[in-house]
Amino acid sequence: MKRRRGKAVALVLFAVLCIPVVGACLLGLHFGGASPFDTSSFGLFPPGFVSEYPCSPGATSGSESGRTGTPGATSGSESEQADALDVTPDSKSERVGTSDATDLDKGEARGTSISGANERSDNNDSNQRAIDAFDWGEAVAPNYYKVIGAAQFEHELASGEVVYEPLDALGRAQGTVACVDYALMDAGRSRVRGSTSELNPSGWGHNDEVAIELPNGKTYHGYFWNRSHLLAKSLGGEERIENLVCGTRMQNVGANMGGSEGGMAYAEALVRDWLEEHPDGSVQYRVRPVYRADEPVCRAVLADVRSSDGALDCEVIVYNAAKGYCIDYVAGTFEPV
Repeated sequence: MKRRRGKAVALVLFAVLCIPVVGACLLGLHFGGASPFDTSSFGLFPPGFVSEYPCSPGATSGSESGRTGTPGATSGSESEQADALDVTPDSKSERVGTSDATDLDKGEARGTSISGANERSDNNDSNQRAIDAFDWGEAVAPNYYKVIGAAQFEHELASGEVVYEPLDALGRAQGTVACVDYALMDAGRSRVRGSTSELNPSGWGHNDEVAIELPNGKTYHGYFWNRSHLLAKSLGGEERIENLVCGTRMQNVGANMGGSEGGMAYAEALVRDWLEEHPDGSVQYRVRPVYRADEPVCRAVLADVRSSDGALDCEVIVYNAAKGYCIDYVAGTFEPV
């Protein structure tokens, strides 16, 4: 009897102990919770340890990875931005390249600007004017020159000073600028002319004697090309390669008969005549060849003239052309039209 009561009491106690456990299991399964046998759910380990549990850290790392992934995306965006920045210089370079190309298209004439201290500030305007020099027209410039406006200088030189610009990468003369006073002019006129036979300006090499009809009705008989000075000897210029261009006889002196000076002789005569009347004065004088693209022979020459009293103040285009002849400015050749 006592033995039966003992078993009954044991069964009752067992049932009482099992009911909560079974209920917890049933609740966990119903709500999808963690297994009650998962020791981490019971707080049986010290704080912080759960985060080091082999499974939880993975999930946490996954979440952190997700968050890290967000910064990663941000980094990706920054990387894209960095790539974009990397592209930007190329874009700038292209723009610069375009700008350079535009400059060439506008001026097509690096020789139209004097570098360094004498570089003109209105280069675009000058280049635009220089474009007019590419096509000579007898009706507009019968003696191969045309006055196109006032002289333009960014800086003025000291009296008697001369600057010969260095040749460009293609071996072309780029210009000569001077402040011509009476002493410089007189020294140039009085000295013995130096030889230029060994000085061949860019484009030089094809020359023959020709006959060219002059604007005064006469005919020139002589060589087609001259080694034409930018700063004339009569104004103090030297025989040096930086001061020479391959110019037609017409570009050099035009008709140049009986006071009808043409070509470069027109601008040169302006300076000489003024200095003869004003021996104590000076003339700012700059001459720049005008090239189209990479052509070795210039299409024209721009001459700026300004006297110290302002009486002379002009810019002149001198055309490198010859009536009745077609010129190849790349090869330096010519043939009758």
